[in-house]
Amino acid sequence: QNDSGSQDTAERTRIANDINAIYETTKTDVEAILSGLDTKVSEMFTTAAADAKQQFEDYVEEKMDEYKDERYSGLSGAAAWVGDVFTGLPDEVNQFFVEGRQVYIDVMDVALTDISEYIAEKLNEAKQRIAKGKQDVTDYVAELPESLQSIGQEAAANIQSKFDQLDETVNSKQDELIDSLAQQYSDSLAEVDARIEEMKAANR
Repeated sequence: QNDSGSQDTAERTRIANDINAIYETTKTDVEAILSGLDTKVSEMFTTAAADAKQQFEDYVEEKMDEYKDERYSGLSGAAAWVGDVFTGLPDEVNQFFVEGRQVYIDVMDVALTDISEYIAEKLNEAKQRIAKGKQDVTDYVAELPESLQSIGQEAAANIQSKFDQLDETVNSKQDELIDSLAQQYSDSLAEVDARIEEMKAANR
């Protein structure tokens, strides 16, 4: 009877360890997927914001150059230039900043869609890896001898909460990335608005 009890305990330990090993491998793979996500998303955003700001600058510069070429051409243009030196450019040029800001927003909308799709792709990859881990546990239990099935099912049920926590980690990462992106976008747009104020001051 003692031998039987010892063997039962040994089998329980072995099966629990095997199932835990499946979980740990899954956890390692999921963490690897998530760990590089913050850095990659930040890099994608920084690159996109720099491009959008440059397009904003280029748009305003082009519009301003066209405006000045037309305004200062001919004799009347010379008089207008003299007047502008003392009074600054008319307020109508502020429309270029409004349009340029919209250029920035439009470019960033496209970029944020691409970034969001990348995030979704990587998070889905993590979710699929968790699903595979769960399936690996199910398959492992199914392959156990009939006499050990109940032990295997018990061990599988015990590890379920850890898989659930892993799922929750992925969900939390999604919320974290969305909040981070929103903050980065807000900061970047504020920089554009500050730049617009600089340009307006220069025109005055």
